[in-house]
Amino acid sequence: MDLQNIIPKDGPAIEEVQKYIKKYIDEVIVIKCGGSVLLDQNLFNQFIQDISVINKLGLNSVIIHGGGGNIKKKLDQQNIESKFIDGLRVTDKIIIKVVDEVL
Repeated sequence: MDLQNIIPKDGPAIEEVQKYIKKYIDEVIVIKCGGSVLLDQNLFNQFIQDISVINKLGLNSVIIHGGGGNIKKKLDQQNIESKFIDGLRVTDKIIIKVVDEVL
């Protein structure tokens, strides 16, 4: 594999890339694509380029879509307030019903 043709010119050193390829070659990398990425064409294009590099490196990845924005919108419509701890939504029985509807 010719890493010089895969990794971006302004990317990390080849030795650094090789270290991580070796570490993660037998793993599945889970990548969250937040809703903001889908709203910004430049962010989306960069995201796709990054995924392309990961795939060309032979690494296995799964992309999941974050639904925070849509969940918040639906909760706001129903006047349901979310609680967050360290940036993570606390999902109680009421909120999980909304999450299930949205996702």
